[in-house]
Amino acid sequence: MPEGEYHELGLLLVHFMLKAKGMKVYYLGTAVPLKDIFYTVKAVKPDYLYSHLTSVSKNFKLDKFIEEITLQIPNVPLVVSGNVVSTYSKKLPKNIHKKNSLKEVIDFISAI
Repeated sequence: MPEGEYHELGLLLVHFMLKAKGMKVYYLGTAVPLKDIFYTVKAVKPDYLYSHLTSVSKNFKLDKFIEEITLQIPNVPLVVSGNVVSTYSKKLPKNIHKKNSLKEVIDFISAI
């Protein structure tokens, strides 16, 4: 979750569901600076990133977050969910996958 986001219940739930499925998961937690995410992605080379955005800081700009992720790590799909993204209506880059509900997140996890 980006800096300023401390609501981790959704992130913890997805972490649990992925672990229960037997997947290897790296949990970075709340309020993680993008530079740390980029460093971790280069070191770990994950198949996906997941971010749950519920109560971000007033300074948070979803457009900028998406742009930075797309520029820095365009080959790693980012799955985003939560209240902040559920109302986002702009076209997303191909590596960004928006999930509007818990059911969509569960369906996605079931499919991988």
